[in-house]
Amino acid sequence: MITHALYHHPKPHLVPAITVLFSSPHFADPVVRIIPQPLVEAEAEMLGALGLTAAHPETAVGFTATTTTGFPAWAIHIDPRNAHHAVAVAHHLLWLRRQAPQLTARVKTRIGDVISYLDSSAPHFLPSFLEDVARFFVAGGNAKAAASFFTKARTIERTHSLDIHPERHEQVLREFAHYGVISHDILIDEIKNAAHRHPASIAYNYALALISTQAQAGTAIRQQSLRQLQLLAEAAGLPKAKANREIALSLAATDGLAHSPDPVTRQVARGLIEAPTIPHRVSDIFVQEIPHWLEFPDYVSVLRRSEIWQQLLSDDQACRDWLQMIFTTARHRPDILSTPIPDIFSLINTHGPALAGQRITTPVWGINPDYFDALLAVEVRWQPRPTKRQPKAISFALWLETGTRDLAALLSVSGHTELLSKSLSGLGYPIAPKTKKFTADDQSRISAWLQDRRAEHHGQPVKGNNSAQSAPSEASTGKDVTGGDFPAVSEKSRLALRFLFRAIDMDTPWDKACQHAAGLAKVLSNPQESGRLDRRMGREIIRFMFEEETAILGRLVSPHVDSKTRAELCDFFSWLARIGLLGCWVGEYYSKSTADGRPTSNVWDNHRAVLRYDFGYVRITPATQETDPVDGFIARDGFLAAIDRIRQLDSSGEPAWFEPTVHRLAAETAINPGLWRLALSGISPASVAGYHVKWDKADQDLLSVTATELSHLWDANRSLWNTFHKLLAAGWRDKYPDNGPDTTRMVQLWQQMWGLPWLHVTDDMFAIPIVRQVLQWTPEAAFRRDYVFERNGGIHQGELFQFYVHIAHLVPAGSECATVLADRIESFADYTTGSSTIALGAPYDQLIRRGIEAEMLSPRLVSEGYLRDLVVHLRTGTSVDGFAENPLVSAPSVVRDVEAELQLSPAAAQYYLQVLALSHPTDTEVKRWNGWTKKQLEAAEAELSRRQLVVTAKRATVGRRVFLPGGWLGKSPTGPAMEAWKASLYPLWKSDKTRPIVPGCPPLVPLHVLFQNAWDRCRQGDGPRYEDL
Repeated sequence: MITHALYHHPKPHLVPAITVLFSSPHFADPVVRIIPQPLVEAEAEMLGALGLTAAHPETAVGFTATTTTGFPAWAIHIDPRNAHHAVAVAHHLLWLRRQAPQLTARVKTRIGDVISYLDSSAPHFLPSFLEDVARFFVAGGNAKAAASFFTKARTIERTHSLDIHPERHEQVLREFAHYGVISHDILIDEIKNAAHRHPASIAYNYALALISTQAQAGTAIRQQSLRQLQLLAEAAGLPKAKANREIALSLAATDGLAHSPDPVTRQVARGLIEAPTIPHRVSDIFVQEIPHWLEFPDYVSVLRRSEIWQQLLSDDQACRDWLQMIFTTARHRPDILSTPIPDIFSLINTHGPALAGQRITTPVWGINPDYFDALLAVEVRWQPRPTKRQPKAISFALWLETGTRDLAALLSVSGHTELLSKSLSGLGYPIAPKTKKFTADDQSRISAWLQDRRAEHHGQPVKGNNSAQSAPSEASTGKDVTGGDFPAVSEKSRLALRFLFRAIDMDTPWDKACQHAAGLAKVLSNPQESGRLDRRMGREIIRFMFEEETAILGRLVSPHVDSKTRAELCDFFSWLARIGLLGCWVGEYYSKSTADGRPTSNVWDNHRAVLRYDFGYVRITPATQETDPVDGFIARDGFLAAIDRIRQLDSSGEPAWFEPTVHRLAAETAINPGLWRLALSGISPASVAGYHVKWDKADQDLLSVTATELSHLWDANRSLWNTFHKLLAAGWRDKYPDNGPDTTRMVQLWQQMWGLPWLHVTDDMFAIPIVRQVLQWTPEAAFRRDYVFERNGGIHQGELFQFYVHIAHLVPAGSECATVLADRIESFADYTTGSSTIALGAPYDQLIRRGIEAEMLSPRLVSEGYLRDLVVHLRTGTSVDGFAENPLVSAPSVVRDVEAELQLSPAAAQYYLQVLALSHPTDTEVKRWNGWTKKQLEAAEAELSRRQLVVTAKRATVGRRVFLPGGWLGKSPTGPAMEAWKASLYPLWKSDKTRPIVPGCPPLVPLHVLFQNAWDRCRQGDGPRYEDL
């Protein structure tokens, strides 16, 4: 049967189901097929190719859907004229069915052969073929392989812009969601596409069904899936709270939720908590186990809103089972019972007679003693079960914080005296541990003592050290150390403090941070009277307290800090100076406290403060008029005067000194202009949620970058923060607000830190991922002229090689920089690896099976001669004026040859060479390289299309509309999607995706040579074309 279901009665979307008998002289038994009527002819043609003849008459046996998910029947149905291509590979499908679920090398090869055959001429047959392959692996229990082939089917639909049959397409998605093998990316794409095919309400219900069906199969739910659902619900007019509840109730009882990330489980938990009632399908599962993703109080709250709770209140046995489940769970999750829940105590009291005599065993540590007291009060036989990893003591400290019962039953029970004695002794109660039992007087005294402890319970301060008397320092005494309002700041100013100044984490309440700072200032202003340094005091701002004044001023004067943020930051830093924490201290960093042998303490040590902060310790000394000048330090009066000047700055526009300063610093250091613009601008994120950073559109416009480009700049800026911070501090001068920083001092400091630059990173270089990676993890490779590779936590040697190859096309040939680069590339000639037996360009699966990182083999390209021409070009070549990716600039003679040979216009010949040779000639980049407008590009595309030199299609992730005819290599994590014809131009690992030996797929020869090589192949008769079938 090639249909999924039969129906007795006709419906609008159904067609007759026909029984057809097929026979052959080669088989003793006939073959009977039940086929949708429109497919009878196609099925007869397919089986006729196998030697089977249809018998007549045909019999109708009911009704079925008009579509089918099988191959080759569906392929034949949609394109009968090319049916012979589907039939030609049908026998491969039968062979694959027998081999599943083993994904052996033979199976991969056979599938790859069929894909190559169909991809070249009949790609619209591939999705249904791959879906059937995926079904074989589902049936064999190999879900990973099934997911891979199902993903490939959808990828081919996008790559070739294939038309889909919506009803069949959604039927297939529902089927594979039931198997749980739809990848996250495919699911997200399907949800987005459904929003275009259907009204929002229908798309929402369809998407929710897909996600919940997948989750029911045990597949984890991703946060982005829920986000797309919420967007559909919003478009459908559903109130946000109602949609959240509906989504939560659909997903709460699924197996996949247990494997989902925390943001997803928290969102589902919130939806459940807000739901007024909980349906049976959720509560029936919850009464059997406590979901790990739901806080225990919320779990009880959810059950209370279900009918199960009434059953627990009225049914003794149900209550006994549920309580037993809770306390059994507490054996490995004692934290669930750390907080008393009155509803549980009410249940225990209600069913007290039924619970009496029941035995319950639990750990003792981590559970609030209120639970033990409640069980013992109804004569449950509670048995403590200390574990090897937990203290053998009752957690009375939890009771001090949140307990609600008087513990009379716990204190009066016999048999646990030694455990109670040890537990109480840990709190400081004087009691003999060998006491056999407590008397009534003992119980009364202990109970009263515990109540007193609760009344006075508070956190214990960490005592400091005042080992030597010290007179108060005149310089450190501030007028406002004991009172006054704290400076107020907005959320944006807090973000600036966090990211520009690396102070006061966003999780720290602002008032608390200011209280700590004021407390530290008060102690330091008169240490012999206070003599007490709490470890929390000023920890958030300690790094500001010495020799940071010029750096602070350099950040405050940044031209793109808005006026409100600048005013609030000026108020804050002025306050720190007035209370004696800025402009008052000099000192030194070190990594370990040696003052009193206690590395967790802040201490006063003989006229000096030893303070701990997040990255180590600092020993600070009061600055006086006799203190020698120190880089970075400005005395308080001068600091406050400078801040008063900065307050008056106009933030309405970019100062005249900004761009010249950016270009001078970029020209005399190794940092690209884009990074210098960000560092000097003072721009900080508009909001931060976890690792997700958002930017104001106005800030993007000021720097002329996209949000993605700004995020890349920001990541590198954070990694180089210390370098920028020191350089900005060195650049401070009184004229900074009007004339900009002292670039001479900044360049001198750069040279002290890194030496004379051998490379000037450009913005084009920075756009390459491996370049950004080097700047973030091993900047010395780009900055130091004398750099020698050392593996100590930065990048791998293979990644360093990739960095050099990528920038080789972006440095002027024949320059000093290019010569250094050639030497560094050649230094990999003796590179060795334990995987030398793997030939470069071998099947990628070989690397996977042997657990080899493909990228680590790339330096072998040097010893095998692949980069010989590139190294020679770096040393002796001539730089071009323009982009080498433009063949009119780098290879004009080749353009003229193409123009003459193919009778093309100069622009079409130019563009044809780019499509022919470059790995990812996106429309955006081509326009930039060639200096073209959109209209000029479209004219070149149209000319090539008319001459049938290219094909026009929509393919995902490539950023262009025209392609070479022939096979297609999909995008991989290390390479762009591109035409299979180009594989010989770029050394690749053998795969159905672009997997370049050098990630990113840069050319390994000079670009003028690349254009010549591509054209030579065409002239020799090996041009791009579809395979003949």
